[in-house]
Amino acid sequence: MLRSDRNESLPFSDSDDRDLPAPAEIYAGLSRRVIGQETAKKALAVASYTHYLGLAAGDEDHPSPFGRQTPLLIGPTGCGKTYLVHCLADLLGVPYQYVSAAELVEAGYKGTHIETVFQNLYRRCDDDLDLAQQAILFVDELDKCRSSPGLERDVSGTGAQNALLSVLDGSPIRVGPEDSGLLLDTSRILVIAGGAFVGLEDQIRRRLDGGGLGFRGPGGGAWAEAGTAELLEQVGSEDLIDYGLIPELVGRFSAIAPLQPLSEDDLVRILTTAEGSALAAHCAFAESHGIQLSLSEDALQMIARKAAAFGTGARALRSVLDRELGDLRFQLPALAEEGVRRVEITGQVLLGCEEPHVFRRRIGRSPSPHRVPRAPRLRSRALRADAAGRIRRPGRPSFTRTANRSAEWIWKRIDQVRARLDWDRTTGGAKEWWETFEKANARRPALVLRLAEELDFRKATITDFFLAAVYAGTDNIQACLHYFDYLRLKRREEELKRRRRAKEAREQREKKEKKEKDDEKEDKRPEDPPQKPVDG
Repeated sequence: MLRSDRNESLPFSDSDDRDLPAPAEIYAGLSRRVIGQETAKKALAVASYTHYLGLAAGDEDHPSPFGRQTPLLIGPTGCGKTYLVHCLADLLGVPYQYVSAAELVEAGYKGTHIETVFQNLYRRCDDDLDLAQQAILFVDELDKCRSSPGLERDVSGTGAQNALLSVLDGSPIRVGPEDSGLLLDTSRILVIAGGAFVGLEDQIRRRLDGGGLGFRGPGGGAWAEAGTAELLEQVGSEDLIDYGLIPELVGRFSAIAPLQPLSEDDLVRILTTAEGSALAAHCAFAESHGIQLSLSEDALQMIARKAAAFGTGARALRSVLDRELGDLRFQLPALAEEGVRRVEITGQVLLGCEEPHVFRRRIGRSPSPHRVPRAPRLRSRALRADAAGRIRRPGRPSFTRTANRSAEWIWKRIDQVRARLDWDRTTGGAKEWWETFEKANARRPALVLRLAEELDFRKATITDFFLAAVYAGTDNIQACLHYFDYLRLKRREEELKRRRRAKEAREQREKKEKKEKDDEKEDKRPEDPPQKPVDG
């Protein structure tokens, strides 16, 4: 029986139909996309697990018996704070909302109010209150709303912090029209805060050196030579209060997780091992033209060194790569037409001392099946009005939201979609297989609906998918759909080849017939009469 793979991105199950990953699983999922920052990844894994497990264990009057979870991420610009939280939301399959604390102001003043943030979240969730209350809210740049001594009314400092307090205390916020009475329960939303807190390490150093016995030994300069990473590991509540955060807000943080500045080696690892890295995007672009792109170790180190010089961490990697590989991107279509199959970039190439190393296919040799250029096919439809819909990968259309739907409603929706899958003409093993699938997932109707809508999006029948599932040799839904897409693409390519061969045969036949007709006409042409001798 088909199943959804719980160890991956869970694309075939709704939030109601899958288990909450354990902290170790969340940590592993984050580690596939985020290099380093072990402390922060573990803190987010524990906080998210505790938060969502608590929601399941609580009730309306007591949302969570395990306590409120509000971790604080501290680290320099570009170390991965925002990306970490975004990956966490993506991994758990919950909505994600970002807000910069620097833009927040106290209610009644011009600027972004905390109520507006949740109203935007509600609208982004298609006015689905239950879905919005599952969200993760990331409040970034918290250090920029530090209090300013001497101001009688600090609306963007202390005022903004007080506004955040109401959220961390779980106060309800109106999100619908004024007369609707629709309130969003903020206690059900996981709030994560973050900030660079520039200069905080110096403050920590002064406290440690002036406080007698420190962690490393006697005071009096014991921490004078300590680096930023080492000092941030010693951050405490008193440091944040001295920095400018109000004690009431600092007391709401369940954990403080420092993130370390990224070294050049970290940047190289991000390029080469992180999922969705900037280098992976360049390689995929080259692969679409049938060309394998590779960078030597010295080239990777050079790119990392240039990115580190910007002081913005991993954010600079993409811009540096785009600048260094821009000319290559320009030349890729021409290189593909010349039969180039691989391009290697070395440090000398980046220095401008030599041209990129290109390797061409042997004359008469076809490209390997996994490196057939896709770019020509994409170019033929890229400027069509419906290009976005056609290029979109299977599994990415808009599916029915089932988070706040009853099982009866979902099964009615399944009946509607199933009718479009040629159900009336489905017989034999295919019909028996689908009925068994529905019965096995009777308590997971959202999963059945998701598969039905996947097939409807592909304009496939249940019989089509049944045959693909049989030949795929696996009970994993995602793998079977991938195999189905592969078979369809393979048949399409075989049909194109058949048509091309038929066209070539027809052209050769027509050419042969034309030649035979021309020869026949030549044979039937009368001979010229003999010439009379001319009298001298």
